[in-house]
Amino acid sequence: MQEPKITGEYLEGIQRAMQKYDAELREINQFIWTNPELSYEEYKSHNRICAMSKSREAEGYKVRRSAYRLKTSFLIGYTDSSGGRVAAFKAEYDALL
Repeated sequence: MQEPKITGEYLEGIQRAMQKYDAELREINQFIWTNPELSYEEYKSHNRICAMSKSREAEGYKVRRSAYRLKTSFLIGYTDSSGGRVAAFKAEYDALL
């Protein structure tokens, strides 16, 4: 099965979004790196990521803390009123054991 190619406006939209959030994503990455936490005790990381996303609610993001009955889990949803395509990213990070 051949993977679909991402081209044109769709790819450009992804690139614009990545550029728009680049500084924030890098800051979160650095924060997680410099604040290691134990598995299922990633409260600092959880709170930092949720706070960043909550600050973007006016843009269509919605944060659900402690998703899936895990205190350090979260779900960030996005609603786009244009009806166009939405790209989704799943992210996981390793904790100390």
